[in-house]
Amino acid sequence: MDAHEVTQLVRAEVKRVLAEMLGVANQPEPETLPLQKAVTVLGYDSVRQIYKDIENGLLRVGIEVQDRRRLGTQKARYYINIPATRKRLQSPPEKRRGL
Repeated sequence: MDAHEVTQLVRAEVKRVLAEMLGVANQPEPETLPLQKAVTVLGYDSVRQIYKDIENGLLRVGIEVQDRRRLGTQKARYYINIPATRKRLQSPPEKRRGL
């Protein structure tokens, strides 16, 4: 695990604990979110970091990432499956296929 992945996991856990302490943890989390909203939920610093993880194959289009672009358009509209992404980020690098 590199420093970026450790930082993401720590941030996600801190957010979870704080939400639990503040009593807002009972709110259901959406299954999928647009890229811009998934940044804070997953503990990323910017959208660019998510794009890098998609380009590097850490987050896979069709599994953790959904491409919801309109027919005939070039620009992708990515949505992130939050539970699948958390599971992928928490798995050890040696167990990830496709990297």
